[in-house]
Amino acid sequence: PLSRSTLYEYLSILRRPRNYYSSEGRQSPHDYYTFRLFIRIAQDAALGGHKTHHLAKGTAPFDGARFRPDMRWEIGSFLFYLETQLSALTQTLWGVKFKNYVKLRKVLNRPYRAVFLIDATGDLASARSHAQRILAEQPPHMHDLLLFLSLDDLKTSKNIALDRVWMTATGKKVALLEYLR
Repeated sequence: PLSRSTLYEYLSILRRPRNYYSSEGRQSPHDYYTFRLFIRIAQDAALGGHKTHHLAKGTAPFDGARFRPDMRWEIGSFLFYLETQLSALTQTLWGVKFKNYVKLRKVLNRPYRAVFLIDATGDLASARSHAQRILAEQPPHMHDLLLFLSLDDLKTSKNIALDRVWMTATGKKVALLEYLR
C-alpha cells in the first residue's frame, strides 16, 4: 500500500502523453459535488455500521421515466436518490422536479428519500418553499420525502449521514439515516 502523498509524488514525475488531461481538470462542478456528497454519505454511514450498495449514476428510476436523478443508492433496504443543484431554478422547474419524485414514490410503491444538495442559501429557501406547497397536497407519510442540504453544510465536519443536518421542506432538521430505524 502507498500513502496518498507518495502516490501523487510518483504521478508528478511520471511522463504522460502530451494530450493527457487529468479527470479532475475535465470534471464538471456538478459531477464533482455529486460524487463528493455521495462519498461523504457513504463514509459517514459506514462510521455508523451501515453499508452502501446498489449504486447508479444518471439512470432513469423506472422504464419510461422522464427524468434521471444524479445518483441512486441503497443503505440497508432503504433507497435514496440524489439531486445536485448548483444553479438557480425557476419556480416551474422546481415544481416539475418535485412532482416527478412524488410520482416516483407512487410508481415504486416503496419508501425512499430524495436528497437535494443546493448551492445558495436563497435557492435553498426557494426550493423548500416550492417543495412544501407540493408536499402539502400529499398524504402525511410523504411529507418528508424530500430532504435538503446546503453546500456549506457539506463542507462542515458533521456526520451528514447520522447528524441532524438535513432539512425537510418545512425546515425541520433530521438525520439522513434516522429513517432506517
